[in-house]
Parts: sequence; structure tokens; C-alpha cells
Amino acid sequence: MKRQILAMAMSLLLSFGAMAQGKLQFKAFDGTITGGVKFAMNLPHFWCGSLSHGFRNGGQVGVFVEYRSSKPELSKWSIAPELLFSSQGGKFKVSEAVAKVLGQKFELQGMASALNKELVVTANYINIPIMLKYRFSPFFSVEAGPQVGFNVYNKVKIDGVDGNIDLDKVSHTVDVGLGAGATYYLTDYVMFHIRYNMDFINTYKHIDDKNGNIQVGAAYRF
Repeated sequence: MKRQILAMAMSLLLSFGAMAQGKLQFKAFDGTITGGVKFAMNLPHFWCGSLSHGFRNGGQVGVFVEYRSSKPELSKWSIAPELLFSSQGGKFKVSEAVAKVLGQKFELQGMASALNKELVVTANYINIPIMLKYRFSPFFSVEAGPQVGFNVYNKVKIDGVDGNIDLDKVSHTVDVGLGAGATYYLTDYVMFHIRYNMDFINTYKHIDDKNGNIQVGAAYRF
């Protein structure tokens, strides 16, 4: 189903790009400002820490603006702030999490075999990345820059079991990290991108696991 939704969204973007007759842009600060919308499929996870981590499925949607100077020597460079809603998180083994809490090796026996499941963490953020882009050609650019995120929802559940546990009281509200990736320009209006974000602030209090996220998505420039 997720693949079908992604394919439909990309088809719509291609249709919009084909129908577009002009680009919405503004002159400012001796350059040009454009903007658009973007979405991506997330593969969020945790990195660092003493527990082994797994990926969960997530997604993101938001808007971006991009500034490019009119000076010839800066024509290949641009700055692109974004405002994104991003569903992140990751997975842990229940048994390993219990062992971490107990501070000792935890062996599954009898009914405790139910603990051989995964803890699925859902952590939603409002993220504000600021990407510095360099365009190697009309069709390809690379990008990197800082990101600040604000946590708005944090829950954990055992995979396959109904019910959530609220993690807001043990979560850090603000996250800071770096992102890097690349963009392919199908047209002036339709773009496809891949990016990796690595955050540097512990996601939760008292443990040293941090957010990581692989993004694969598309954008439409107005």
C-alpha cells in the first residue's frame, strides 16, 4: 500500500510539472527566491547507545524555500530552509531494553519468551533543516546543513500488542543534528532526493540513543 501511495504521489508531481507554464519566484537580496512542497518516506532508527537498533517505517511532509544569488560566481550555490513534519523513532528488542534497565544480562525463560519481541518507538518532530546546496549540473546537486527538531509526540508499544506508553516526560523536547544528501532534477519543477540525518542530542533522558533517519522522497517547485 505504501508503495502504491508513493507511486501515485510521484505521478501527480510529474503531471503538475508537465502542466506548469511558469515558475513562481521572487527577486530579493540580489538573487531569486523560489519554493515548493516536498514529501519523503522515512527509515528512522536510533544510533549510538548500547542497544541494537532496528528501522521502522515513517514519513514526512512539508515546504521549502530556496535562495540563489544572481552573481555568476555563486550561481551553482543555493540555500534552502525547510519546515517539515517528520515521523521518526525506531525499534529495540524488549529483552535488551529490560536488561538495560536491570543493569544485567536478561535471559528469557518460560512465559518471559513473550519479551522476545520488539519495542516500536514513534517520535514525531517538527524539523527545520537549512541545506546548503551545490549544483554540479542542471540535473544533479548535493546538499548538507544543520537541522533543529522539536518533539511533538513520543510513544512506545510492543510490536503486535495493543496500547501505547507515553514517553513525553522522559523525552528531550529539542533535537539538533546534521543532514547530507543529493537531489536529482527531473524538470525545473519535479525533484527526487535522498538524505541522511544524524542527530547529536540524546532522544531520551538517562540513555544515550540518538535519532537517525534515511529519507527518500520527491518535491515540487511552484
